[in-house]
Amino acid sequence: MKLYSQKIKALEERISQLKDSVLATTKSVEEGKDLSDEQSMLINEAQAEIEKAQRNIETFQNAEKAMSANLSAPAVVKAGNIQDKERPKADLLIKQATATLVGHLRNAPAEVVAESLYQKDAGAVDFIKATVNPATTTTAGWAAELVQEQYGQFMEALRPLSVYSQVAAMGTSIPFGGGNSVTFPAEGTTGGLAGSFVGEGNLIPVKKGNFTSAVVNRYKMAVISNFTSEILRSSTPSIEALVRDIILKDTAESIDSAFFGSGAAKAGIRPAGLLNGVTGTATAGNTVANIVTDIKALVSPIIAAGGNSNGIVLVMNEEHLLGLQTVTTAAGTFAFRSDLASGNLLGYKVVASNTIPKGTVASIYAPAIASAFDAPSFETSNSAVIIQASDTGAKPVVGDYDTGDGHTVGAAVNDATNNPSVTTMFQQDMIALRMIMPLSWVMRRANMVQSVTAVKW
Repeated sequence: MKLYSQKIKALEERISQLKDSVLATTKSVEEGKDLSDEQSMLINEAQAEIEKAQRNIETFQNAEKAMSANLSAPAVVKAGNIQDKERPKADLLIKQATATLVGHLRNAPAEVVAESLYQKDAGAVDFIKATVNPATTTTAGWAAELVQEQYGQFMEALRPLSVYSQVAAMGTSIPFGGGNSVTFPAEGTTGGLAGSFVGEGNLIPVKKGNFTSAVVNRYKMAVISNFTSEILRSSTPSIEALVRDIILKDTAESIDSAFFGSGAAKAGIRPAGLLNGVTGTATAGNTVANIVTDIKALVSPIIAAGGNSNGIVLVMNEEHLLGLQTVTTAAGTFAFRSDLASGNLLGYKVVASNTIPKGTVASIYAPAIASAFDAPSFETSNSAVIIQASDTGAKPVVGDYDTGDGHTVGAAVNDATNNPSVTTMFQQDMIALRMIMPLSWVMRRANMVQSVTAVKW
């Protein structure tokens, strides 16, 4: 709203200047002199610019009225001939990323490219224009709600690929709202507020709840995806489908590797992985009885620590899920297939993904997870030099090494830390899309994660 008002004011001031200029030029006619060719040309140019500015003012005024209508009724947002309820999950965010990429290729702003790519989708164009201006993404009533809604849909779109998005959805998740941390209440291990039966005239007991707090600090999850210029010159639906697939895949792998990891929290870098501090129990074996023993080892400590069986999730690699589906009893029947068909194993929800390393199966009490987020942002570059570094936090060292063609230029080892692979966007005619998403999590109660190791199911 403020942006439109500023543009309208600037155009009105420009029209006033042009009219003064025309008036000064035509004074010579009033004095009985003829206009020179140069003066005539200046007057014509000024008149043309005045007419264009007046048309722009009318456009901005109409946009201002439309924005006011959106602010007064944000719940219903129509997108040209596409209703929001018909959109794929995170459709607007993917369109934003696509417009950013194509805009970089065409050397044009994302909001301008959006008008070309999505002529029949006014909702997408409005969303991209809003997110280009950082101030509007925090404006209550329209853009702020849309951005947060799209983040939620982005997490939903990740669910088939990501363990984090499935498990975190069963816990508590709220936006950072621009802050550096969020504090959640956490239940202690002792005390309680359970009521008691009392006799007539007897004292009603007073009990004290044992609550602590769990702080979720703001960290940023970032991932870079590379695209060739040839691919980005494809038709709009093809580009968009490709961008969606790559962003979702790369994001799922990045989040899950940290979420399901055993690394400790690093101040200013990342939260602790859920398996940090968890001592795994070796698997009992591959038989039906062995697998039941493993499930008990995963579930019993959580229930003993106060967890509810309804909130326990078993997390594993897709190969272990396949193995469970093929385990047979002594009679030759499949032991767990019917249970797994409903998404459960012995009554506990199962989440499987290839982002989880093979050999380890974990149990997580999902309601104990507290997470916080903010909407992702996208940036592009076709001149960046990308160093293929790991996410260990160690800074790579790009030095010299044996090139393999008889030219020895040093003795450093060529691995992920020393002389990692380097990709130059300019030399390879590629465009890099960087996504940064504020994201973090914490377990609000202790002993709510268990694991079984060396699994061979």
